[in-house]
Amino acid sequence: MPLEREFPKSHLVGFHYYHGRFLMYSGKYQEALEQLRIALCYTFSAALEGSNVAQNNLCRIYRFYFAVHVACHPLQSPRLPAGSPQVFHELFPLIANGQVSKYRAALNVHFGWLAKHELLVLFQKFDIITIRNAVKRIHDSLEPPHSRTKLPLQLIYNMLNGTEIWPLGIDHLASHLSSLITMGAIRGYVSLSPPYLVLSGKEPFPA
Repeated sequence: MPLEREFPKSHLVGFHYYHGRFLMYSGKYQEALEQLRIALCYTFSAALEGSNVAQNNLCRIYRFYFAVHVACHPLQSPRLPAGSPQVFHELFPLIANGQVSKYRAALNVHFGWLAKHELLVLFQKFDIITIRNAVKRIHDSLEPPHSRTKLPLQLIYNMLNGTEIWPLGIDHLASHLSSLITMGAIRGYVSLSPPYLVLSGKEPFPA
């Protein structure tokens, strides 16, 4: 079987790029990030050799690379290079800061651009990451007599302007929290009687 280095760079770029996108849509973000990083390395090499196609591919791969980076590091807003799409500068901080209403409004504004560049599905998935970061922001802001390990769902609902974000009520919020717990984005469980988010005492919001 031929070694990878024996293939043309253009073939290697395509393989790692599309493999990374496949992993991204499968929710395997860390593996996707590594594949896209490899694609970027090969593309940089080709660009330094003067390939105009490689210059165009850099922009294309970067769009997915930074989007997947957010999925891997949900509490960080990545440092974007000059020339990055303005939509990233707007959306990434909203995700990191857990600004759910503003994120959803911005998603609607940029719907066409994201769809055109095949990023819409991924950014729609980021909605739940934004919710996770919003809950962490509430957790970090609580002071006695509020408990940081036992948060009433009504408190979370009210602090996030619940009627706007979860028009179906607290049960809708509880289903999102349960999904985040299943994903491993929050450590704890949801108690329905009484309605609480019970958090782990150690790293309730894994980085």
